[in-house]
Amino acid sequence: MGKYFGTDGVRGVAGADLTCELAMKIGRGAAAVLTGSTGHRPRILIGKDTRQSGDMLEAALTAGLCSVGADVESLGVLPTPAVAYLVRKYNADAGVVISASHNPMEFNGIKIFKGDGYKLPDEVENRIEAHIFKNCEDIKICDGAEIGRVHRLDTAVDDYVDALEQHIDADLSGLNVLFDCANGASAKVAQKLFPRLGCQCSFTGTLDDGVSVNDGCGSTHLDRLEKKVVEGGFDCGIAFDGDADRCLACDEKGREMDGDKIKDTKSLDALVDGTYKGLVSTTQTHGANPANPPANTGGAKSREDIYKKDDKGRYVMSTAERQKALADLMASENN
Repeated sequence: MGKYFGTDGVRGVAGADLTCELAMKIGRGAAAVLTGSTGHRPRILIGKDTRQSGDMLEAALTAGLCSVGADVESLGVLPTPAVAYLVRKYNADAGVVISASHNPMEFNGIKIFKGDGYKLPDEVENRIEAHIFKNCEDIKICDGAEIGRVHRLDTAVDDYVDALEQHIDADLSGLNVLFDCANGASAKVAQKLFPRLGCQCSFTGTLDDGVSVNDGCGSTHLDRLEKKVVEGGFDCGIAFDGDADRCLACDEKGREMDGDKIKDTKSLDALVDGTYKGLVSTTQTHGANPANPPANTGGAKSREDIYKKDDKGRYVMSTAERQKALADLMASENN
């Protein structure tokens, strides 16, 4: 981990820690590194959440990218996973998300994805940082026709919603669901997607005023949603965070369903219909850290008792262990 790039990109209070000057240097450094690795004029996608500082940082980041010859395609307000998906769909060289996820609105961040939709490797981030440390004075600034162009893509939300609908094998007919969009990046996508899946939908936390993201709403304030679900007679509630890369849920009685329980429920469905092949988790996923196995896995002492590493370095829980965990879950639910 370097001075600027942490585990999830560059973050800080916008205007104080994460300044326009720093955003421009990140843009210049990223464009220089990508140009060197691709050998052509790179195309960079930029998406963001609803924070007021997003426009300012996007403008500075875009100026930095274009000044070193990269073309920028602005996607507008989109969930973080949408940018990771669209960078592949649009065959772009990289994607950038301007967001500070679940943090208060005064914070913001810059996260960069490779052309395959995965986070930049540490060595690439280190190369970008090396340019920043030198104030990008080692980078050739373009002029004339070499300067990058900026385009706006107005199809991004619809393209992402279409892709989600095609990949979600579910009919939610008969369900009455309350969605809390955290006044963030999920609002437009959620309001287009979930009615297509058949459920009766109600939405809260859909403001796009720049200052209300995560303010008393979303996955960091699940108690608000739990109360509304019970009072409104909903079957369940789902709350996203500011950039919609995670969610929490509650049932009809307002009881929280955390990440482990959501995954267990999905795995149980797969066991019933015979499609279960194991559960894939990352070491940063809540409750899925192999160094700290979930309590419902039979009290295993070692991560090797439960998890196996696949060829991509992800930890996969074996089917036998997952079946035991799900049996334990069902038993506890029936008690």
